Amino acid sequence: MKIIDLSKTIESNMEIYPGDPDIRIEPVDGMDEFFVSKITMGSHTGTHVDAFSHIDKMAQPISDIPLDRFIAKVFLVDKSSDFPMEYGLLFKDKIGLELFEKG
Repeated sequence: MKIIDLSKTIESNMEIYPGDPDIRIEPVDGMDEFFVSKITMGSHTGTHVDAFSHIDKMAQPISDIPLDRFIAKVFLVDKSSDFPMEYGLLFKDKIGLELFEKG
């Protein structure tokens, strides 16, 4: 089985979900021997998984969910496809977050 990392690189000015804080990545001065950055972002930035404990403090935290739960078959579709929302998706073309806004 081929495994493809679907993670998106976090960078300044990347697209964020409406209402989330902007991403700021700033160099830290005074670190002569090292390159250090200060990163400010919301917890929903980039590719992430919300654990059940995100909405229920008594529920399972992300550290207790086995990694194999995050490996699944996906389908390659384009943004004009009529796809069932319960499947994992990998898009051939860049899409915006508006595709996922609820009406």
